[in-house]
Amino acid sequence: DDLRRLPYAIDLSRQTRRVMVQSLTFASLVIITLIGLALGLGLRLAFGVVGHEGSTVIVVLNGLRLLGWRPRAGLNGLGAGAVDAADSAH
Repeated sequence: DDLRRLPYAIDLSRQTRRVMVQSLTFASLVIITLIGLALGLGLRLAFGVVGHEGSTVIVVLNGLRLLGWRPRAGLNGLGAGAVDAADSAH
């Protein structure tokens, strides 16, 4: 409802995209590696499951980093303090 927060939303969406690309890249590499190991070296199912679930936990933890994300200082005149001040005003 507050257009003054638009730069904050845009910056957050850019950071979210970076984290998503990191997570998708990591998860894809793990899957490719596990498939290669299963076909080439006969990786046992239990180890494949543990590897896959471990990578899932890492992807979730990577996404949770966004909870502590703060905008860059001087973001179009709205730094973290300005956004917080706008929150408390409403």
